[in-house]
Amino acid sequence: MKKYFSLLILSVAVFSLSSCLKDDKAVIQADNSPSVVEFRNPVAIGSPSGAIYPMFPKSFGLDAPTVNYSVTIAYTGATPAPQDIPLTIDIFDAAVTSYNTQQSSSLMIMPTSLYTFNTPTATIAKGTFFTTISFTFKPQSFDFTKTYGLGVRIKSATGATISSNFGTIILAIGAKNKYDGVYKVTGSLTDANGVYRGFYPTEVEFRTVDAQTCNVYNRDFAGNYYIFNRISDDAYLNGGSLRFKFDTATDKLITITTQTGTAFQGGAVLDVTGNAMSFSGTDPVSMNAKWKAGAGRYTVDETYKYSGAR
Repeated sequence: MKKYFSLLILSVAVFSLSSCLKDDKAVIQADNSPSVVEFRNPVAIGSPSGAIYPMFPKSFGLDAPTVNYSVTIAYTGATPAPQDIPLTIDIFDAAVTSYNTQQSSSLMIMPTSLYTFNTPTATIAKGTFFTTISFTFKPQSFDFTKTYGLGVRIKSATGATISSNFGTIILAIGAKNKYDGVYKVTGSLTDANGVYRGFYPTEVEFRTVDAQTCNVYNRDFAGNYYIFNRISDDAYLNGGSLRFKFDTATDKLITITTQTGTAFQGGAVLDVTGNAMSFSGTDPVSMNAKWKAGAGRYTVDETYKYSGAR
């Protein structure tokens, strides 16, 4: 097991990963498995194993006042549907309440003013495996501070059995700012005392806090960590969490703090040059971030290259 130490106090931190209820739902089952009707994964599952309902996180940008979003319903089995299977689908708020209670989470039941459910009925046609339902969301009206929960249930499936595991799902819906996404990070961290060095390359996510702020999540270590190495033994160390705040008019990085808003390692001081995110249309491209921390002891020069939506 790897050990990760904090930068200044060298205390051991233990990182853990949540197991998934399913990784990538297969549609075709073995010939002897019973066929059922169920939701396919619209995105990677976000709920832990044992959750009362599977939950799928999805964030929308603010480019347009409305956005359409589709979810697939599948007839699982080795052969397609033997006849038309009419479906009724409804919004099931009780699923969100039950999920919050079981998982001690705080999803807000999505107000009907923020979405339209377009397809309360659908049909898996004879000889096929799939059908889709759709929603229209209004991300420009979302509250950045909230994650909305939308419970969706297959209420009936004429001539077929509804899956007990994936007959009801929860969409965890939020808004994302224009900097949100996955970034590959290269660069350097120089310690004036020669004790530590940067950990590169690595991969992080910028996770929206509000219209101009993102928390930085380290994908390699599955947590809100700023990771680097101790030169003497190559141990991995955690300097704390990072939060980047941008000026949305210039797209320049203007502050670096911890994710609770406190000073990062005694205060991060940005270089007066650079530190602006470049864009291609509405998509981020890259940012060269230059800053100092630890009362000037640590000099950081990093390049963040956008690799896609998270």
